[in-house]
Amino acid sequence: MIIAYRTDKGAQRQNNQDAVGAYYNQNNIPLMLVADGVASNPGSQQASQLVIHFLGEAWQLTTLTLLDEIKDWLDKTIAQANETVIEVGQNHQATANMATTIVLAVVVGNQLLVANAGDSKAYYVRDQRLTQLSFDHTLRNELARQDGKDYDAKLPEANSITRYVGVNNQIDLEYHQHQLEKNDIIFLTSDGLPKALTDHEMAAIISSNQPLQERVDELIDEANRRDASDNITALIAMSDQAASDRKD
Repeated sequence: MIIAYRTDKGAQRQNNQDAVGAYYNQNNIPLMLVADGVASNPGSQQASQLVIHFLGEAWQLTTLTLLDEIKDWLDKTIAQANETVIEVGQNHQATANMATTIVLAVVVGNQLLVANAGDSKAYYVRDQRLTQLSFDHTLRNELARQDGKDYDAKLPEANSITRYVGVNNQIDLEYHQHQLEKNDIIFLTSDGLPKALTDHEMAAIISSNQPLQERVDELIDEANRRDASDNITALIAMSDQAASDRKD
């Protein structure tokens, strides 16, 4: 895979609580990750970085190639990362509740496995159309899924995060699996970028013929030109063959 990524504090924030990374295991299977520290919880900048590094470094030691085994490994390892975040946070009273969202993607052949907790997002882009694969774990969305009806932003704490790494002893990833086609593009982001750009605008940039890193940079630069109110992170990935075909 060809993978490019970048994270930025955005136009209005003083620091960056996002973290991003991509790692390969011993069989060259990529694990791509974006985390977004929960801004209301002190220490969450450290939490997002800790989770990315913990999962990535552990992944590099594995030889996994089967999706069921990868899911089992992710469940076990995210639980360990969660315990570590809690332990680190409890070393200082001010950071006892530090927490972070997480979204990740693994590609095995033409199979894309996505997992997330929180509202950091995973998409694929096909024919210049952006399709979200992950589920945003907010109070409004969870209630809508449970009750089968819509809730608007007037709901108290409508956009509060219901799943994250840290604080609670239990961490529950939600999985989605998708079969990739030849020219599909994988896109991971924190929630800051979709606040600044529409799906159509993001898809147009991601689908351009620029090198992947330039597409990532354009997403973030355009968000900042629009005075991005939150931290912004983008990760784009596509197969080596698809990228080569685009250059021809």
